[in-house]
Amino acid sequence: MAQIVIIEKAYVGVIFRNYLVRHTAIKAVRAHTISCLIFGVLDRKCVEVPPFPARRLYMDLVDPHLTHGCDIRPDHTLSATRRLEAVQKRFLRKALRLGPRCSVAALYTEMGIAPVRYRRADLAIRFLGYLLQCLRISLVRRALADSVMLVNSGQKSWYSDMRRALALLPVPVYLQTTRWSVDVEAVRNSCVPH
Repeated sequence: MAQIVIIEKAYVGVIFRNYLVRHTAIKAVRAHTISCLIFGVLDRKCVEVPPFPARRLYMDLVDPHLTHGCDIRPDHTLSATRRLEAVQKRFLRKALRLGPRCSVAALYTEMGIAPVRYRRADLAIRFLGYLLQCLRISLVRRALADSVMLVNSGQKSWYSDMRRALALLPVPVYLQTTRWSVDVEAVRNSCVPH
């Protein structure tokens, strides 16, 4: 019987193992810890933070953890961002001093923040735009070409994960597999949460 060996490596702060499930869990815990520290200090000082400074704290301290690695690992399953979404909603509820029964849409509109699934999809699409702008002889462009070729032959690849992640958004966005004619701005505009 063959034994499965699990190898775990870190590269640029991303832990590669089992489709990066552990990396997402670690980042969710770190984002939650940072948000608890922020509100712990604010509550201890009896300071109520208006939405704009709270948004700034979120974007500077919490969002980098929630979006880390989204360009190299698109969220191709619904469960991929469940923990990240819970951390984001908890932060927004604490910032606005709202309970768990409050409408989720109000959290995002009051703070001017996109849901984490849309934010991660937008960053991944922007990364795709970067890849498409690279010279055709560059390694990243060749890797993208291989990824598209794998999709066209029915195999799984980064590009297929990207297509699946966009199709799983609450308002699905479809990314074509045609060679290099991806209109990144049109895809980004269709990923705007409604």
